[in-house]
Amino acid sequence: HRNNSLDTLVCDVRDCFADPAGVERGYTVDTQGQKIDLCFDRRSSSIETLAHLDPKHVVHHLKRAASFPEAQATMLKNLGYLPAKTVLVEDLFAFEYSKSSLGKSVNAWESFFESLGVEADSEIIRSYLAKAVASRSRPRPHSQVIHNYKVIHQTLTARAKELCWMLRRD
Repeated sequence: HRNNSLDTLVCDVRDCFADPAGVERGYTVDTQGQKIDLCFDRRSSSIETLAHLDPKHVVHHLKRAASFPEAQATMLKNLGYLPAKTVLVEDLFAFEYSKSSLGKSVNAWESFFESLGVEADSEIIRSYLAKAVASRSRPRPHSQVIHNYKVIHQTLTARAKELCWMLRRD
């Protein structure tokens, strides 16, 4: 899972994924603020899309997403699966943003494979990941991907200060 649930919410809104419980998340807009429905096709479009998040429900979504890994682990355990170790997406793919993070990613992938009962070879993992080291730009600040960033910032500051760390400012 992603540690930063705000990133997940923004991605879900821009890809037009509906909330399973039917709670409004927001909608996609272009840079002028006009609602558009590119959804998943945005990934291959030249049109820049932003997420317009629903300020009434953003705290609900972020808190629910934060509890998801624990709930998922409990469900798998109840189904008879051995508890797999939770590994953060940010750690698995940190190597894509920085050469200095390659070791962190190798360790995360080793942990993931071993939690599935697969013997991991760190040198094979390192060799494979090295092909894509520093191949992506770091994620942009949320002010550049959330259309109503100021309102969302104010909402989190007023109603859920403990979630403000998720706001990427740089």
